[in-house]
This record gives sequence, C-alpha cells and structure tokens, in this order.
Amino acid sequence: GAPPRAAAAIGAHGEGWPEWAPRVRASSAIAGQTPAFRLLVDAPWPFSDREYAIAPSFHEHAGRLLLFWDGATERLSPPAKGVVRLSRVRGGFSFEEDAGLGTTRVVYTHESDLGGRLPAWAEDGSNRRGPVGVLRGLRRALGRAAGREPTEERRPFE
Repeated sequence: GAPPRAAAAIGAHGEGWPEWAPRVRASSAIAGQTPAFRLLVDAPWPFSDREYAIAPSFHEHAGRLLLFWDGATERLSPPAKGVVRLSRVRGGFSFEEDAGLGTTRVVYTHESDLGGRLPAWAEDGSNRRGPVGVLRGLRRALGRAAGREPTEERRPFE
C-alpha cells in the first residue's frame, strides 16, 4: 500500500485532479495569498456543468494527515454561460497508516449544494457513486505514481 504522505500529496495537488477524480474536467490554481483551485465538473447531459473553488489546508493530528478544504467561490471570476456555480462546498481526506498492515486508511468526506435544479435521482446518484469513484481514482493515481496499476483482487472500494 501507499504511505499516507504519498496519498495526501496526490490529493493536495489540485491541478492534478482531472487525472484521477471522476467528472473533474479541469482544474487550475487561483492567484492569491492562500492556495485555492477552480474545479470544473462535467455533469451528464442534459444538466449543466458545475464549477466551484476550494481552498485546501493540510494538518497533522493524532497520527493522521488531514487535507480539508472550504469553498472559495468568491475568488472566481463570473461563470461561463451554461455553467452552474456551486456556492457551498467543503470536504477533505484523512490519511492514516494501518500499523503492521502496510496500508493507508483513507476517509473522504464531501458536502456541497449542487446548485441549479436537479431531479432527486441525479442528486442521489451523485451522492452514492461520487465518493466511491473518488476513492477508486485516488487508488489508481497512487498505483501510477508507484509505477504499477492496482490489481483486480486488491480493489476494496467496489
């Protein structure tokens, strides 16, 4: 398994999210004193894409590496036509080494108001499939960083 610092480094690199985070189509750094990233999320047709900004922070606490973010939408320029801006978003990761197992326990949390008008089935699908997709994507990114892809029998997130 990957050490917690390797997992946290991938999560902390906001510009790299399109490579592993489901539906994140684009990401870019936002200029300012504190780090922040703009994320453009590809919504399925016929829904409009979503855009938001996050300002991440990194802490160590009780043997865990904590990467959490709050919304930073106020730092964005006006949205492009056809893009819905998420006004409320926060979330993060907790990374902790499982002593003796050689693995890293990852906890992911994300809370947002998806904005606009979405039917209940679309919101429910996003809430159920989104976190699993994020964890799968992070695992694949860790495998690529280590020069290998995860094997089928080592996919605990399915």
